[in-house]
Amino acid sequence: MPERVQEFVYNYNPAPADLSEPLEEFTSTIFSINPNGFGFIKDEERNNIFFHYSRVTNCDFPELKYGMAVKYAVEEDEERSKRDGAPRYRATRVTVVD
Repeated sequence: MPERVQEFVYNYNPAPADLSEPLEEFTSTIFSINPNGFGFIKDEERNNIFFHYSRVTNCDFPELKYGMAVKYAVEEDEERSKRDGAPRYRATRVTVVD
């Protein structure tokens, strides 16, 4: 694993989601899952939205599977946006839909 990616995976510690702030919710499916604790959701516009396991609210990470329907909100990832010089987004409040 490249050093930069490895450093990100092992040092990623997101702040807790602010559940009091109303955010628009979307529904889509899990596109990919990485065993290191993160994955991607494919939205309606075929964009990959990053999510970290700490943002999943009703399911343990090992139980997540490709193709599962999820409801989620999107927030800007300020750190990645600054680093990349373009807006980057991530999913928060990820909830598996029964």
